[in-house]
Amino acid sequence: MTAGQTILKALDAFNRHDAAAFAALYASDAVAYDPMYPEPPRGKGAIQRDIEQFFRAFPDVRCEVVGQVLETGSETAVRLRGTGTNRGPLAMPEGEQPATGRSVDFDLAIFCQVGQDGLIQQEHRYMDMVRILGQLGLLQQP
Repeated sequence: MTAGQTILKALDAFNRHDAAAFAALYASDAVAYDPMYPEPPRGKGAIQRDIEQFFRAFPDVRCEVVGQVLETGSETAVRLRGTGTNRGPLAMPEGEQPATGRSVDFDLAIFCQVGQDGLIQQEHRYMDMVRILGQLGLLQQP
């Protein structure tokens, strides 16, 4: 399986809300960097728990590829558009935030390093957190 195929398979598991299948595509010592966390989830188990919590927070979340998956050897990059409604508690750096009931529509870029075994070793997620938190009504106005 190529690095790009791994990413598309992860996206399919994500859109099916299959946390176990999603986490199975990560190496046992994988790291997933995300702007929501001061410390990234490390290891397959932590990544699975993270995505399970995200599915509880956004039970209708979906992402679709915008353009194409770019691939150079073991490295991939993909731009996604995500949508969902916050219907469950949301993990925040300062603690859990109750559901807002609001919808989000956001762009996301993901860069991954995939091992020769086809498993994701490292993932970097980039998104406009100001826009997302604003849509959720979680930004305090000055």
